Amino acid sequence: MPAALEYLLCLGVNVSIDVELIVISHWHNDHIKGLSKIIEACSSAKIVFSEAFLIEEFKTFVKALNSAPLPGPIETETDEIIKVLQICKARKNNKQSLNISKAIADRLLYRSEIAEVWSLSPSDDAVIQSKVDIGVETFKQTRHRRRVKMTENLNSVAIWISTPFGNVLLGSDLEASSSNTTTTGWQAVLNSRQRPQEKAKFFKIPHHGSVTGHLQQVWEDMIESDPIGFLTEYRSSRLPNESDLVRLLSLTSSLFRTTEPNNKLPRRENTIDKAMRGSVKRRRTILNTLGHIQIRSEASGHIVGLNNSALQVSNIKSCK
Repeated sequence: MPAALEYLLCLGVNVSIDVELIVISHWHNDHIKGLSKIIEACSSAKIVFSEAFLIEEFKTFVKALNSAPLPGPIETETDEIIKVLQICKARKNNKQSLNISKAIADRLLYRSEIAEVWSLSPSDDAVIQSKVDIGVETFKQTRHRRRVKMTENLNSVAIWISTPFGNVLLGSDLEASSSNTTTTGWQAVLNSRQRPQEKAKFFKIPHHGSVTGHLQQVWEDMIESDPIGFLTEYRSSRLPNESDLVRLLSLTSSLFRTTEPNNKLPRRENTIDKAMRGSVKRRRTILNTLGHIQIRSEASGHIVGLNNSALQVSNIKSCK
């Protein structure tokens, strides 16, 4: 069961009625795996796609991959997107409320008596660039059947949540633009005057704490001093690394991560180790439990709860 769905059910949430909004940040596997099951269960929720998901070029690209899928993560990603699109189509055919919206820069997605949810990205230029990238990608897939690097992260949906208990900035995997442009990535978010102009107390740090998602001005202009920061691991790329953590600890004394650092491999008999080295390229430890950070606001302040896999980062020694 997808972790988000399992968590809501454990809280006793009636997901078919009580979940009102599902935001699909972007199409990488660590963000969308299990998404179709969540959308099936949360049948009343409005589904919000990055605008780059809804352009015709992306739909054509996904259909082409689905007809002759590549092995590995990209097959899972496209399969999940196809399932989501099929669910949306079935609801439309059954004359149910389709309830789909685009996430673009500076759009109010949801409002209640105590909260507002805004999408801060992708920018217009990022979506236009994705059309170019997808066109190139589709052409190369046809000729060579291999995946070519795209700029999916510049089309990630960063989310702002305004609440009386403290504002929240969910950075997704949005990256800082690698060029001098100010019209994509975090530079575009900062330059907008239509977004909420308050500062956030809680910051889901973008792109697993990587330097590619870091823009110092975001911390200065959009984040309160000494916020509660939290990040997710990307173990196959060893993110966050030690230099990432040093940088982040200079910006907040309340830094939390969902998973312990990569653990050493368990010791085995020499004959077993030798056999394994001869048959696999790489080995890593698989955790039994997904890390989980829970933040609750109470009259006395903000309470952070961690399960057995998540931890607070207080110094670099605790990160090793």
